[in-house]
Amino acid sequence: MIYAVLVYALAVPVVTTWLAGDQTNPQAKLLESEGVPLDYVIRPLGLSAGQQTTAGVVAALLAAAALTVVIRAIVRRQADVLWWMVLLRPPAPG
Repeated sequence: MIYAVLVYALAVPVVTTWLAGDQTNPQAKLLESEGVPLDYVIRPLGLSAGQQTTAGVVAALLAAAALTVVIRAIVRRQADVLWWMVLLRPPAPG
């Protein structure tokens, strides 16, 4: 079950990034096209649209499967209900 939680924790950020898409504003894209280097905290991966879609769909399927495993374990009382706090906890501010 711990592996399901780990898969879920790793897959959800990928799905979120895929669904949110590129959030770079048009002015920054214009500057980048003119050769001005953009300042990123974390530089985005250079994936094609097809690769992004593939990664997003695979991550969504993995997250759904992992969540199913956790739900089944909780319903069958093989895992404590407190695992929901791990899976649904909002991110820490900061």
